[in-house]
Amino acid sequence: MARTFSSLVRKQARELQAHSRNRLSLDPLYYVYALLDPRKPGSYLYTVGDKVVAFDHEPFYVGKGKGRRMYQHLEGCNRRGTHRKVQKINAIERAGYAPIVRQLSKEEPEATALAKEILLIAAVGRADLKSGPLTNHSDGGEGPAGQIISPERRALVSNIIKGKTLSDDTKRRISEASKRRDASHLHAPEVVAKRATTLRGRKRSQHEKDKIAATMKGRVMTDAHKKNLRQGLRALTPVTCPQCGMAGKPAVMTRWHFDNCKTDPCEVENGKRKIIRETSRRWSDAEEKILIAARIRDGAKQKDIVSEFGRSREFIRRIAREHNL
Repeated sequence: MARTFSSLVRKQARELQAHSRNRLSLDPLYYVYALLDPRKPGSYLYTVGDKVVAFDHEPFYVGKGKGRRMYQHLEGCNRRGTHRKVQKINAIERAGYAPIVRQLSKEEPEATALAKEILLIAAVGRADLKSGPLTNHSDGGEGPAGQIISPERRALVSNIIKGKTLSDDTKRRISEASKRRDASHLHAPEVVAKRATTLRGRKRSQHEKDKIAATMKGRVMTDAHKKNLRQGLRALTPVTCPQCGMAGKPAVMTRWHFDNCKTDPCEVENGKRKIIRETSRRWSDAEEKILIAARIRDGAKQKDIVSEFGRSREFIRRIAREHNL
C-alpha cells in the first residue's frame, strides 16, 4: 500500500534530525516555497504519496526558508553568477515579467520543512538530471539554520578572503546593480497583509528570547544612534485617541489608549491631560472628602463635582467607594 504524504514527511524528518545530531531547530518558523515561471502558464500536477501538489505555472525552484527568504532570490545582490536559477530569473525579467513566489506550507519545525523540500524536489524533478524543470543543484535538505562550522573550515575561508580587494570596476557594477534593484514587490499590500497575518499573535519561544537577550546584553548605543532615534520619534505624526481625545506618539497611544483607554474625557483639554494645581484648593484633604461625599449623597452629577472641586472622576469614584455610596 502506498504511503501517505504525512508519513513520508515524518519518516524523512526523523532521519534528518538524527543525521544532524538534533541540531535542527524545533521552532515553528520554517516553510517550503517555490518560484514559478510566469511565461509558462498551465496545469502542473505532481504526486507525493497520496497528495497532489498543483501549480498554475511551471515551477523552476523549490526551497526552504524562514522570514522573507523566499523573496531574497529576486534581489539584485543574489542575482549574480552562473547558477541555473539566477539565469532563469534574469531571463524572466528580460522578457518583462517577474517570477511568481508561492509559499507551499505553513511555518513548521526545520526538519519538517526540509523533509517536504526533499519530497517536492524529487516529485517535480531537476533540470540538471533531466528529470524535471527545477534549477536546484541538489536534492534538498542542506543548509540547516544555525549550523556549526568547524574551526578548520572557518580558517580555510578566512585565508581565501583575507587581503582580497574589489576593483573599482567591480564596486561600480555592484553599486549599479543595487540601484536597479526593484523591491516594490516586498511592499505590495497583499504581501504586507500576508506577512502581518503570519506574525500576528505569534509568541517567541524561550530559545528565541534567550538568543535575543544574549545579543542585546551589554550593548551600548552610540551618540549618533541615540540622535537618530530622537529625530525619528520627533518625526512621527501624533495620533488622537477617539475615546478621550488625548494626542501623542503612536506607540504610547496604542499601548494606553484606543481600546485600552481608561482616561476620562473631562480630564483632557486640547489633547493633553488637565493640570490641577493643588494650591488652588480651598479645603484640607479631610474636609474636601467630606464635602465631596455630601455632594454625592445629594445626588449631584459627577461632572459638576469635577468642575467644582477640580478633582478627577477616579478620585471622586474612590471617595464614593470609601463611603459606600
